[in-house]
Amino acid sequence: MTRSTVFIIFCLAQTAFTSSVQASAWPAEEGAKVPLNAAAIPTQLTPLNESLEQMLNSGAEIVTAYVADNGPVVTVKREQRYRICLLSGADPKTQESVPTSRCYALN
Repeated sequence: MTRSTVFIIFCLAQTAFTSSVQASAWPAEEGAKVPLNAAAIPTQLTPLNESLEQMLNSGAEIVTAYVADNGPVVTVKREQRYRICLLSGADPKTQESVPTSRCYALN
């Protein structure tokens, strides 16, 4: 096989995989009869009076990050403690002139 043939096969496989992943919903459907469905357990999120910037400057490390519909969401770890931060950028429509973070302790 030539390189271009291998590349085309790879692209087709990637497209098929991406389509199948997008078709499945996460989390799984609600209800007790859905196989492998985890129970929805309340989780306490304790608001923190510390910004993401302050946490990173004091030694916290980013564990995960992704961009949600309302902005980036970052999980950080410091001294065996995990925190989740929701970031908001400057928005002239709301007169918010500086980026902000809202952080919560997970444990």
